[in-house]
Amino acid sequence: MSLTTRSNIAFKTGLGKSTITRFIKKHISNKDKVEMSHPSKLTPYDKRLFVHHILTGQAANVT
Repeated sequence: MSLTTRSNIAFKTGLGKSTITRFIKKHISNKDKVEMSHPSKLTPYDKRLFVHHILTGQAANVT
């Protein structure tokens, strides 16, 4: 399979480059990309707990 730029795809399909970009982000898997960032320090549970505290007013020092 040959690599094609988003501009070429947009030209061939008659769609805009931003439309092509949105389609790629939505439908193309990112599994092939190597993730270069560090892992999150917060677990999914911690994130949900923080949101819960903020929404219920239990977080006293939130600005």
